[in-house]
Amino acid sequence: MALHPGVSRPPANVLAVLREVAERLPERPALIAPHPGGGSRAITFRRLTNRIDRVAAGLRRLGLLPGEHAIVMVPMSIELYVALLAVLQVGAVAVFVDPWIGARQIAAFAASVAPRAWIGVPKSHLLRLLEPALRAIPWSVTTGRRLAGLPARRTLAELEAEPGDGVLHPATPEEPALITFTSGSSGEPKGANRTHGFLRAQQRALAAEFPAAPEDVDMPMFPVFSLNNLAVGVTSVLPDMDLRRVDRVEAGTVLRQMTAHGVTTCTASPPFFDRLAAHLATAPGEAPRLRRLLTGGAPVSDAQLCAWRTAFPDTEILVAYGSTEAEPVAHLTAEERLAAVHTGRPEAPGYCAGRPVERLQARLLRIHDGPVELGEDGWAAWEAAPGEIGELVVAGEHV
Repeated sequence: MALHPGVSRPPANVLAVLREVAERLPERPALIAPHPGGGSRAITFRRLTNRIDRVAAGLRRLGLLPGEHAIVMVPMSIELYVALLAVLQVGAVAVFVDPWIGARQIAAFAASVAPRAWIGVPKSHLLRLLEPALRAIPWSVTTGRRLAGLPARRTLAELEAEPGDGVLHPATPEEPALITFTSGSSGEPKGANRTHGFLRAQQRALAAEFPAAPEDVDMPMFPVFSLNNLAVGVTSVLPDMDLRRVDRVEAGTVLRQMTAHGVTTCTASPPFFDRLAAHLATAPGEAPRLRRLLTGGAPVSDAQLCAWRTAFPDTEILVAYGSTEAEPVAHLTAEERLAAVHTGRPEAPGYCAGRPVERLQARLLRIHDGPVELGEDGWAAWEAAPGEIGELVVAGEHV
């Protein structure tokens, strides 16, 4: 692994972990994705790191420098991870925006980070025609063909046609790696900044709380879990669905995909599992042999858990709680959640979220205005009473 001249310390760059996996498991499939024309296509860990290295070298030749920002607008696919991880290999910062956000709002986001590159599917470049600020981004790459009138200087295939150089920006734990922008209810840009140190800490936390077996094949609906799978050498099968319309997922298609590729674990939102359970209620013979389901991102009702348990009677079902800034925070099994309703306080609002994970420090504070100022009693004066609604505060390396 080549580092920048004069650098001798071990790199904090998350790509270093992927390269170690590729050396250990070169021929294991890293990603299996639906093919636009039907069927599927796969890429091994060795081939993935090779493609990333070629694209990273191409981005450097274009002029992208460490610390600069690159907007990435590619749906969940092999190309997404090639582009994203190439940006990180350069030492630049990948910027994501919600795919349903319009050009004007994207321009507002861009104004706050001054991106130097735009990497996206051909349709994403059409957005740049609508906003002068987006057209002014210096370096642009399309994952498809370069169409007439499309403001894209290079294609991903052109970058890959040139050899890679193996150079990995070492990065420090404090250097930004990913920024995710959402619009929120106010319409103002809301960015979540993940550093290289945070991503590696999150990978360690996820691996500790939801350990993978050597033979596992995972279907992750959330891109962050695909990154974790790459870090631990687990094959990811990307679901054949439109992530913007989870409530309309073709359950039969996804279930057949699971069976065809030997999926053993699945991480997805509650509506995703609702669709699978509803389908299996009328076609139980189509159920794949899964050992674990992991869900989060939205509240889960007792009725949902019972429906999932009926659909997957022999599968461990875990409900995780967390946020963009801290994931995971807590989790529990479906059985623990259902039992908590009967042994706790059934009239209490909300749902049981489980116990905080070991790598976090957590306290429930009484609701208050202003900052917390600790006195002689420390946290005791601020903590909520048992059964009282409060504010959860957490600390840890993946926060």
